[in-house]
Amino acid sequence: MVADSTFHLKGVVRDSRWGHTVEGAKIVIRQTDGTIMQELQTNFNGKFYVDVSSEQLKNGDLIIEVTLPGFEPKKVNLKDEPKEKLVEISLKRKPVKTEFPPVESPDVRGYISPQY
Repeated sequence: MVADSTFHLKGVVRDSRWGHTVEGAKIVIRQTDGTIMQELQTNFNGKFYVDVSSEQLKNGDLIIEVTLPGFEPKKVNLKDEPKEKLVEISLKRKPVKTEFPPVESPDVRGYISPQY
């Protein structure tokens, strides 16, 4: 039996609009059947490091899911060992609703004080 080799995968998560790295993004490494292999977060530089099976990468059995509040979730399917050992993932910001409820005419009341 041949031992399975390990691939040291590095990744970085960025804001797609500004290109800044994002800290604290949740990273879930799954098999295509849905089995969770590992969960981690990006560090203060927006980077993450994980060891994965080279055999699973060759078979296209790994999916990286990235979530962060305020951003749209993203899935990346790793079909082969990346030529670069750094996977770059860009997250799009969710649109911000800026609608305000309609304002009815204000109710203004006042009084006149007697003068002394």
